[in-house]
Amino acid sequence: MDFICLEADLLRQQRELIRSRIQVEPPLNWQMTKTENWLTIDTPTNGTLSPSASIDKNISINSNCLTLTQGTYTDTITFTNTTNGNGNTTRNVILGINYNLWITVRGTDNRVYQREMTTGAFLLSWRSLAGYSNKTPASAIFINRNYIIVKSDINNDIWYNYVLPNPERTLATWTRLDGATPDKPAAAVYNNRLYVVVRGTDNKIYIRYMTTAGSWSAWSTVPGGYTNVPPAIADFNGYLYLIVKDVTDNKIWWNKMNTAGTWGSWQLMDGMSPSTAAMTEFNGQLYIVVRGSDNRLYYRSMNTSELFTSWGALAGWTDDSPVICSFINNLCLVVKGLGSSDIWINAMYTTGAWGTWVKLDGASPTTASLAAPKID
Repeated sequence: MDFICLEADLLRQQRELIRSRIQVEPPLNWQMTKTENWLTIDTPTNGTLSPSASIDKNISINSNCLTLTQGTYTDTITFTNTTNGNGNTTRNVILGINYNLWITVRGTDNRVYQREMTTGAFLLSWRSLAGYSNKTPASAIFINRNYIIVKSDINNDIWYNYVLPNPERTLATWTRLDGATPDKPAAAVYNNRLYVVVRGTDNKIYIRYMTTAGSWSAWSTVPGGYTNVPPAIADFNGYLYLIVKDVTDNKIWWNKMNTAGTWGSWQLMDGMSPSTAAMTEFNGQLYIVVRGSDNRLYYRSMNTSELFTSWGALAGWTDDSPVICSFINNLCLVVKGLGSSDIWINAMYTTGAWGTWVKLDGASPTTASLAAPKID
């Protein structure tokens, strides 16, 4: 289960180092305490400090926060001088769990905009992310941040940024990645890493990842892969799946990578699409949605044995790639309107039935990107 935490005061991101420097004569006995089981103080939580000594303590949020429902939670860390009580103090911890659906688009002015849908299907207002692109942004939730990766609006440079899920939705700084792509990137979290896949200027497929420490690997090529549209990736059943359109026609090919970084062999999927496929895990299966050569929407799923259902047609049309995301037991689908910049949303329920199309306010000349916490 991936999650987004809002941490204030003591925990500004996922963890913060607390240094307690105490200089005393004679030695001082100390302890640190907390109440909630989602908060961890590294051991030891008590001891004795000799004169002029100091101790560093790591405070972190542990996996017990994965059992919490959406909302705000608090705790207090107490520092106690058990020798004489001098200098006793406390620090407040505020933890917010946010399961919103993050919708990111390229505006008609090439600015990058974002909004959220709550679990109650309430839409928050659009906000600008102070960036520009002439392609659809990529979006993924990783280490409690919403990462956005874009192609530049003036060249093939690749840039990334992230939004913190604090009440202010603080935007970090845009940072350029080495490498180039003429199309929108693809992003997915797999094996506790943020993977980015792009189509290169030579139509080869390139992949790299960011670690939880924020360092990037080098680019590597996906063996034997070529495409003339953006690729799509998704985490499913212990593999990173990749789908691309053929570089010479509308055939659909797929491959997968294991946790060791080893790729399998390319497999041809029946069906055709002139655009990038959409792919995500939902209801225990890997769902795939494509724009057909007739601009209609088609979908299918694959189980853990890599057996595919037949294609089904969905009542909807688009002249760009669709995008899908699992969100609160629904498979959310967003498309750009056929012949317009309208943004439309629909959802499949766990029963397999689709809902009705709803038009969102706002406009985009290309498809959107979606990201939501993964809840297992």
